Amino acid sequence: MRIVGLAVIYLTLISNIQYSLTASHSFATSLYDRLTTYNYSYIRPESDLNTPTAVGFKFFLVNLQDLDDNNSKFSVTGFFEIKWKDNNLTWDPTSYDNTDSIRIPSGYMWKPHLLVGNPYKDAIVISLEQSTIRVYADGSAYWYPADSYQMSCDADVSYFPFDSQTCEIWLLPWQHDASEINVTLTQTTVDLSSYNQNPTWDYVSSNVYTQSSTNGVHFSMKFQRRPTFFMINIIFPIILLGVLNVFVFVLPADSGERVGFSITLLLSIAVFMTIIADSLPNTSSPRLSSVVIKLSVDLIISALMMVCTILGLILHHRTDNVPATGFWKCFMRFRKCFLNCRKSKTNAVHAEKNKIPNGIVLSDFANKTDENTYGKDEKQDGVTWKDIRGFLDKCFIVFFSSILIIANLGFFMDIVAGIN
Repeated sequence: MRIVGLAVIYLTLISNIQYSLTASHSFATSLYDRLTTYNYSYIRPESDLNTPTAVGFKFFLVNLQDLDDNNSKFSVTGFFEIKWKDNNLTWDPTSYDNTDSIRIPSGYMWKPHLLVGNPYKDAIVISLEQSTIRVYADGSAYWYPADSYQMSCDADVSYFPFDSQTCEIWLLPWQHDASEINVTLTQTTVDLSSYNQNPTWDYVSSNVYTQSSTNGVHFSMKFQRRPTFFMINIIFPIILLGVLNVFVFVLPADSGERVGFSITLLLSIAVFMTIIADSLPNTSSPRLSSVVIKLSVDLIISALMMVCTILGLILHHRTDNVPATGFWKCFMRFRKCFLNCRKSKTNAVHAEKNKIPNGIVLSDFANKTDENTYGKDEKQDGVTWKDIRGFLDKCFIVFFSSILIIANLGFFMDIVAGIN
């Protein structure tokens, strides 16, 4: 008898569950038929059509597909939350088995016509007839159109590769003016609950605001470029080429490799300029990129180094039968004065170190030896072209090294100022 009783209870529960499921489905079908039969998708859901319909907007960013600053293209994947209240779609949940919400195909009810105001190429209309709209018993309607959107975005690459770009989606009510739709914001920032990180760009911030003149809503997003790849593959080789350029004056003049070395480095910088030009937009607004300016400066410096190298080789290969002119003699006298001043300072330091209590200086003999050595040089009136070229190389090393240090410091200071 106990087994029979349990079986009866089990069958009763199963029948009640099946009845409840059947009843819920039938109530949902009845509610769906009621809501879709007498609803008109082209008439705003207001009792008084002189009253604008309040439409709220929110954007969920899912993925940053591409931010192509060269072509000014901004591509994202995401979906909007668009909500409003339809006063014609209300019901009492208790009359429909406590059904408090239902999904209705978007083609069977009114929804705002929306257009992306800054498309990259073709016009983007937010329609998606195959999507559904969730309607609640109080008439609240929630629509979630999702897609991949391509917008135009004017890039500012002034501080590439340490730049940040601010792009936006401009959503504009289409075929509706401010007297018909009142645009409101559900959230003042983009929702990142479904966002996946991009390997090239870091999400920084966002801002959502309305524009009264067009009755549109702007979803503005800021992304920061990850510079590590470009630092290793572009910035570091550029600086290294500049350092190598100076060593052209260290190569022996008789080796015959100076001109070839300087031309190779000049062409390398030109190749880097081509690579950078292909990666950046063809515009100088608001200003040229810092990398482009640095490459241009390095190219000019490299060209000047090549000219100086050729000049030095011309002087080096002049025969001693051609006497040095007055300019070059004055140039070499400056060198001798410089060496004598340095020698005097060195001797003074040694004399101070070697002085003993009785006042005798141990470096007197060394001074006499240096005087004899340098005295012979000073008495020599002949100046060879190789001597002139050797001193020129030293001057060029100091001069161009200073120029490169100043150029690199200016580049990094400009980058730091732009980041801050």
